[in-house]
Amino acid sequence: MAAWDVALDRLWGHYALSSGVVTRSLPLGDSDLVLDVGGGTGGVSARLRPSVRAVTVVEPSEPLTRRGRGVHRGVGFVVGDGRSLPVRTGSVDHVLLVEVLHHVDDAPAVLAEAARVLRPGGSILIEESEFGGAFGRLRRWAESVLLGGVWPRSRPELLEALGRLGFRGRVLEQEGFVVVAVLLERPLGEPATER
Repeated sequence: MAAWDVALDRLWGHYALSSGVVTRSLPLGDSDLVLDVGGGTGGVSARLRPSVRAVTVVEPSEPLTRRGRGVHRGVGFVVGDGRSLPVRTGSVDHVLLVEVLHHVDDAPAVLAEAARVLRPGGSILIEESEFGGAFGRLRRWAESVLLGGVWPRSRPELLEALGRLGFRGRVLEQEGFVVVAVLLERPLGEPATER
């Protein structure tokens, strides 16, 4: 696990790339509260921490949260599930879903929870790899076999699926050839439900 975390960071530059997408895409302020759902060991969150009031990672894996707590002292960590976030309704400014939706079996429930915890005017940032071309089709097939289904991973599929859920989404940028960032706003006509 530690080796995978190091590979993501040092070999592929994933945390720097993703935190760069976040800082370019969201209007982060020093009073903002950020929730990183499925944030693993907090590699992205740790890079955002100096720019905001607080960042909390909600991660279902106890080993990943334990490692994150030991490595990133300024980031909060909570073991939890994206389908039932342990956060008050309307309490955060930004929710991050960085390379998360293709790992969950109920992406609409995760998105509904993300919308629930947002303050009015808050935003959800989704970053996913796009499965295009022959290699992308092969990777999509492999992930569907291994994970039992993959959330839509092309820009048109992702935007269409989000629209069906009542979200207004737009592609903000594409880094290299695989990363797509989509900024979501509060679902249209849907007030947050109290919890």
